[in-house]
Amino acid sequence: EFSPETTAADLVEMMVKRFRDVWKPDWTERAQSLNMTPREIVTTASIIETEAKLPEERPLVASVIYNRLQKNIPLAVDSSVIYASKLEGKWRYDGRVYLSDIQRRSPYNTRIFTGLPPGPVASPGESSLKAALNPANSDYLYYVRNPDRDDGAHNFYNNSRDFEVGVQALRNWEHQRDLEEQKQK
Repeated sequence: EFSPETTAADLVEMMVKRFRDVWKPDWTERAQSLNMTPREIVTTASIIETEAKLPEERPLVASVIYNRLQKNIPLAVDSSVIYASKLEGKWRYDGRVYLSDIQRRSPYNTRIFTGLPPGPVASPGESSLKAALNPANSDYLYYVRNPDRDDGAHNFYNNSRDFEVGVQALRNWEHQRDLEEQKQK
């Protein structure tokens, strides 16, 4: 928590100090063993932070990111699309990603551009940094929120066919939820 009097410079200084307290010296070597720079690890961890709601899913989300990077497939991560929209002051803050967001020409839009965005999309915690440094070993290329659970869990897939089935299940759940909300109004 920060007081209202905290300046931007103070905030940056505190964040850098906290990062230096958390980042372990051997993590730089681990990043190099993954052919990544510390900045790329932090950027990856920021995506993990925004995408994985459950601690046990962080290494799995990391594996999806690395598998897609290895195959030169766009990451297509909603949190980066949202960040790109926020940077331009265009995010609607209603939790929905619109076509205009997906089409936004920004290097942070991982639906359009392959590879990692140019920098972090959030401030990652230690568990996300650890996941970025120690991804699960999987062949997963996709994940989508599990509509059968209300805790932010995801289903993971290694092929687009099963992923599309998962996306459709989520869309059906969202449609039902929207209908129920409209009835209550």
